[in-house]
Amino acid sequence: MTRASAGRASVVVVAEDKKAICVFTGSAGVAGTVPFTQSGDGPTKVVASFTGLAAGTHGFHIHEFGATTNGCMSCLL
Repeated sequence: MTRASAGRASVVVVAEDKKAICVFTGSAGVAGTVPFTQSGDGPTKVVASFTGLAAGTHGFHIHEFGATTNGCMSCLL
């Protein structure tokens, strides 16, 4: 896209949306998806959807990097 500005041409770069998805399959019929989407340099939107969980409160966490050895202790370094 080109935009004229006070007799000069300027170029505006529009970043495409970035998308990733994590698919979970577990034991006892638990499954889920966690899509990640980001527009340009904006915040990353994370929406988790799981099925097959027992009633009650559940939680999960996301690692910025894939270092999950030693019971996730490598993430603390």
